[in-house]
Amino acid sequence: MTYSIELEVHQNKQDDVYCDRARIPEGYRGNIREGRICKISVGDHSALLEIRGITEQCGAIIRLDERTRVLLNVKDRARCTFSIREVWWIGQFLWAWNASDSASRIAARLGLLGVFLGLLGVMLGIIPLLHGSH
Repeated sequence: MTYSIELEVHQNKQDDVYCDRARIPEGYRGNIREGRICKISVGDHSALLEIRGITEQCGAIIRLDERTRVLLNVKDRARCTFSIREVWWIGQFLWAWNASDSASRIAARLGLLGVFLGLLGVMLGIIPLLHGSH
């Protein structure tokens, strides 16, 4: 389900720069819980971002770093209508795979390598069973 809301764009705090994260106060996120990966769109531009809250009282704002503002084609202090939709596991994987933060990116790639090696091990384990049945 897509949630649309008009928010004012603000610069993210230093700790959230290059973390692929948007900060939106809880009262302006609809049913989207904190820590979820969402597709955030403004017009034809979109980005996969982790949604977090804002501790201070600040109204209808969204905090984005410069990289994300360029992706979404929005300017600091502009009011824009944002469409926010929580993504399924493939979107979560794509967020991690393409993450600006190297820790998330490396974890996703090692996870995929682990799945591939696990499948290879299963196939190699089945081969002797198939040949042993003759």
